[in-house]
Amino acid sequence: NTSWISEEAERLSRTDYADLDSNEARMLDYRKQGLGNEMVALSKNVITEPVLSQISKNPNSVSENIRKQEEKLAQERKYRDFLAQQLLNIADGFRLTNDYDSVGYYLEIRADLDKGSFDYQMDLAGFLSDQKRFSDLKAVLDEMSKISDLTKEQHGDLLFTRAKYYYAENQFDEAEKSYLQSLDFYGMSPTSVETDFKIAK
Repeated sequence: NTSWISEEAERLSRTDYADLDSNEARMLDYRKQGLGNEMVALSKNVITEPVLSQISKNPNSVSENIRKQEEKLAQERKYRDFLAQQLLNIADGFRLTNDYDSVGYYLEIRADLDKGSFDYQMDLAGFLSDQKRFSDLKAVLDEMSKISDLTKEQHGDLLFTRAKYYYAENQFDEAEKSYLQSLDFYGMSPTSVETDFKIAK
């Protein structure tokens, strides 16, 4: 019953299933209906058993297991993207059931797949920010700052999220500085009233 589910369902209702395989189509149907448990079960089913077993036993060794799987498949990027999508599906399934510890767990594993992926790291950072887990957020932001070749919008997203972190830590000068820098990357020039309002918020 949240606006997020409504917006997601509306967007997905326009999706053309013609180019999707059966599992992807079922996943979209589950997401539209808010069936989190079914999403988790299906995503875990389509991840290869060796990888799923490794994740459940020891998250720290996931990267090594992925490397071995990629060598066997000789399709590193394609396989990693596939696995990342399934991990996101699992996280979204747990999000629908309000199991936020599990959401964070799978988003962290997904982010660890590729430290150079801004999108993976940003999804995790956004979740941590929403959950007000600011001590964990700082480490993710520091990792994201190491990523090279960010677009202007990505720089803006990073700085805006960092501004929220500084605000939570009562570092208001740093928060405002990061916020204004983010607007520069977004190509925006707010009036002082808009700035004051958004910083206060």
